Amino acid sequence: MLPSAAVTDEPTPPPQPPPPAPAEDSSHVTLGTRGIVSLAAGFYGIVALFAVGYAFFDRIERDADAPGQEAFLGLALPSFGLALAGIGLGLVIVGVTHVGMRALPAVKRAGSMLAGILGPLTWKQALALAAFSGVGEELLFRGALWPHLGIFGTTFLFGLVHIIPRKQLWGYPLFALGAGLLLGLLRDASGSVFPPMLAHVTVNALNLWWLG
Repeated sequence: MLPSAAVTDEPTPPPQPPPPAPAEDSSHVTLGTRGIVSLAAGFYGIVALFAVGYAFFDRIERDADAPGQEAFLGLALPSFGLALAGIGLGLVIVGVTHVGMRALPAVKRAGSMLAGILGPLTWKQALALAAFSGVGEELLFRGALWPHLGIFGTTFLFGLVHIIPRKQLWGYPLFALGAGLLLGLLRDASGSVFPPMLAHVTVNALNLWWLG
């Protein structure tokens, strides 16, 4: 015996095709990346303002002509040679980073995690992030804090603020410590904050673009 639905006179509706899959929306990636750039601009803008204000009021409270008192940006004026020194050191640090990524699995895993955190970056976004972070951090560490903490104090603090609470990124502050020491040596040798600033921007721009 057939079910009643099989003998009904009503026509059976044709099967409906499945709804099309929604197009993949990548706006969350773009918005996320733009959000990182905007956040970096605001954060490092505050860092730069703090550094400038700290140096300004520090020089008011202390005698600017006292022995050993250095100018906020250094006594040496920017020059082509100092610019080459900064960019050259930056390229050296980038080269060491790439060798570490290829030779050490832990460094490669850390780079992959950083890439996942940052998301895809265009070269313009990488350059913007590098400029914000390089200028802001150098004005603070090799600028405002340099007369007080010197090369070792600023290097230690530089490594400390780059601690990321991720197990895979335990070596990142060690990398920052080594890079901070080289930047401090360049600051000390050149007598200016501009060469380490150029080096810092070079390292961040190339590494961020490479990771992104």
